[in-house]
Amino acid sequence: MSQIEIIHLSLKDYCEFLGDSNYYFRNNATSRMYIKDNKIWKFDDWEFFSPESPVIDYRKELERLNVNVPRELIYLEDNYVGYTISFINGFDLSTPVYPLRILEFISKDALYDSYQQAKEHLNEIGELGFDISVDLNDRNIMFDFDTHQFYFIDFDFWKYYELDTQNNTEDLMMLKKIKKANGKRFEHAIVRSKILEKVI
Repeated sequence: MSQIEIIHLSLKDYCEFLGDSNYYFRNNATSRMYIKDNKIWKFDDWEFFSPESPVIDYRKELERLNVNVPRELIYLEDNYVGYTISFINGFDLSTPVYPLRILEFISKDALYDSYQQAKEHLNEIGELGFDISVDLNDRNIMFDFDTHQFYFIDFDFWKYYELDTQNNTEDLMMLKKIKKANGKRFEHAIVRSKILEKVI
């Protein structure tokens, strides 16, 4: 496993953290998330993400491709309970208002360039062996006001395939299938959000 920082919480610190409503901003069936120290602390109730995930091994590469990867793993008394990720100053594409007002923040050309860059990044994510189509939707793509770039978030359900495309025809076919599925889900999310409605 590649090197990643570990945060050790005592039971008292953990309980205080979970009880601090000042930081809590989202709750669903699977996790609770808090904003603290300019990063998101995500605590998994059902352990969908594992510290042994290939996402950790490919952390540096994925970060370069605008995937909001884990910064640290959080442990409570030697038990894995979650991870931290960077805070993105923006919105996910399911947000009702911002996608339609995006041209107030960025030019048409810059938005289109960001869109093209995201497609290239998605292609490279596939090259690494990650099929992210199972959970690639408008809620899991964010646009950052500061960088004017798209980011891929929520990698808990990503599937990883170790592919040898140079020597194995079946692996090459699998790679093509992964890229196609990723691309199709990305385009669906973009169309659904209407973020490029006035650009293309």
